[in-house]
Amino acid sequence: MRGDTRDDRMVLSWGAVTSGFFEALGTSLESGRRFRVEDERAVVPNAILSDSAARFIFRDDSVLGQSMGWAVERMGLTRETTVLGVVGDMKYRGLAADRDASIYVPWSQRPMGMSYLVVRSSGDPAALVPTLRRLIARLDPTLPLPEVRTLEDHVADSIAGRRLQLVPTVAVAALALAVSMVGLFGALGRAVTERRHELSIRAAVGASPRRLVRLVAAGSLAIATAGLLAGLGAAAAAGRGLASLLYGVSPYDPLTFFGVALLVMGGALCATLVPARRVARLDPVIALKGD
Repeated sequence: MRGDTRDDRMVLSWGAVTSGFFEALGTSLESGRRFRVEDERAVVPNAILSDSAARFIFRDDSVLGQSMGWAVERMGLTRETTVLGVVGDMKYRGLAADRDASIYVPWSQRPMGMSYLVVRSSGDPAALVPTLRRLIARLDPTLPLPEVRTLEDHVADSIAGRRLQLVPTVAVAALALAVSMVGLFGALGRAVTERRHELSIRAAVGASPRRLVRLVAAGSLAIATAGLLAGLGAAAAAGRGLASLLYGVSPYDPLTFFGVALLVMGGALCATLVPARRVARLDPVIALKGD
């Protein structure tokens, strides 16, 4: 079956690659097979499609072994180009961009003026740089020595702008958290002090210091829990606005929410226990006379 000739349009990226390209990048193989060395010398032109490109061109039809049905000379595609396999979509325009629908042909089928050498290593990539430079110089001494960068470097560069945008946001959030903790200590400490008369009466009628501390802590933690739930709800709503600045982390990351909740509740407990223990140690008679 020839490729679909529908009127709708889709932007397709393309690349000329050698055998081993997909293995080096760890690209998933959805169906069929990847390029082999013999494909670079094949008489019949062939190609590999990304998942999105395969679904767009052939709809729900079987892709493997089908011919494209149309030609794009610049891409090295002819009407007889045979589809060998389907691989997962990849991102070429930055991490914030959508995954590209792509068509890949053997490099020998359509050599490109500028190419990139992709190397996969199980050890330190930096240790391979001298060896790679020597190999390139041996193959062609006239070639300029390329800049060698790791994939992690490319990823870091692609999100550098978003990281910079997050700096003031994180700073304001940290300041707000610090101010809230100071306010929490002050408010709960004052609330305990204002209950000194009540606690003294309870102590006078037989309540133990431990019971008084538990009583105060329970009340303060209930207040802190209500405030925490309201704050987490507001944070979840605000997280939608930060989603575009994040990569690899959800704005509703449970670990972050749990960490902040633990910090706030720990602060509330400390803010309550210190004045509560001090009040519980007072002589109730002296405390009542003082009031």
